[in-house]
This record gives sequence, structure tokens and C-alpha cells, in this order.
Amino acid sequence: MHTLLRANWTSLLAATFEADRNLLKRFIPPKTELSDFNGRYFMSLVGFLFQKPSILRIPLPFYRNFPEINLRFYVRHKSRFGWRNGVVFIREIAPSRLIGMAARLMYGENFIALPMNYILAKTKEDIQLKYEWKVGHVDNHMQIVCGATHHEPMVSDLAYYLREHYFAYSVDNNRCREFQIEHEKWNVYPAKSFGMKVDTETLYGKEFVEYFKEAPVSSFYMDGSRTKVSFPSFI
Repeated sequence: MHTLLRANWTSLLAATFEADRNLLKRFIPPKTELSDFNGRYFMSLVGFLFQKPSILRIPLPFYRNFPEINLRFYVRHKSRFGWRNGVVFIREIAPSRLIGMAARLMYGENFIALPMNYILAKTKEDIQLKYEWKVGHVDNHMQIVCGATHHEPMVSDLAYYLREHYFAYSVDNNRCREFQIEHEKWNVYPAKSFGMKVDTETLYGKEFVEYFKEAPVSSFYMDGSRTKVSFPSFI
């Protein structure tokens, strides 16, 4: 893997919802197909901290620590090396237009800039994490409380499936762009409680509203690590 971007991706909060495959089909890049878990399809709203980024090992002098929110779903691509499990980002949120412009140029991602904040508190017993962002005058948030001890999911668990995706795909002029995401295995901390308020229609469209009305089928925290992202390539 030829690395373009390095950064710490930490304090990940993932809330996952079941979705109809017809909703997701229009976002599928060429040469990929929807990935299912036991015949069901999912999308995840994920918040995390993006810290100490560098491009080609050159540290970026600005935005050294900021939150990001993305809505993703799960696909796979059959390469000459076998099946690759990946994600497609429907929309990503960052606190700066400059961040979004860089992501669009490098990886073709659909970024928007909104005011954002986060609150992270850790004790011997609990981890509490809250991501906040504002859409116009509407406050949005997602928050989790989990125990301070991680639990390794079994291969048959949904949490394991959701974690084990190390490629991402986007569309550029009807072509599929692929990039690899490399990091150590992240520890999973299941939720004791979870809450969210999202202006779904404004951010993602009317067709997503019914799915976000339901409680997530899975919510958990992951600690994260130093992460490397490859140069994008067309497949």
C-alpha cells in the first residue's frame, strides 16, 4: 500500500441501522455490490476524532484535532486477490470547508462543513462520548455511555462484521475509485445507553427519515489508532 494520508482516528462512535437495499442501490459505485450480514443490509452513522494528520509524512499545519461525522454503508469488490470488504460514504461532515475540499480532491468524498463539537469523559467505570453539530439553527447530536472494559466480538457478531472493512469506494465520472484503510484492530465497547437527534431530512433526504426514527440495531464505541489511507486508484 502506498500511503497518502496518515492520521489518528480515535474515539469512534458507531450507530447502525437496518436499511432497505433499494435505498442504498443508487449510491453503489461501479464494480462493487452491496454487502449483507445474514441477508440484511445496514448503514452506520459514525463519529470520530481526526487528529495529527499528515500528507506524504508532512504534518498539516492546520486542523490538528477535529471531529468528523459520516454516514456509510457496506459493499464488497471482487479483486484479483479475492473479495474486499469496503464502505461507501453517503455524506461526511467536518467543521471546515477546507477539510471538505481536500477530501473531495483526494478521495472524491461528499463533504459538507458545519459547526461541530465533542465531549469525551473517561472514568474507571465508564466512557461517555458526545458529538454535536448544528444544521442551520437546529442542534444535532449522538452520544453514548459504555463500560470501560472492551469486549472482543465473535466472528458471527454484527459488531465484528461492521468493524472488519478496510477499503472504501467512491464514484468519479461513473468510474469507481478505491482506497485502502490500514490500522490495527480496534477494541469494541458495547453501549450501555445511546441517544441521538439528527435533522435527517436536511442532511440526507426524506427517504432516510423512516430509518432514523427507529433505535439503532447496534451501537458501540471503539478506541481507534493511528491509521494510514492509501492513494486512491481506479478499478
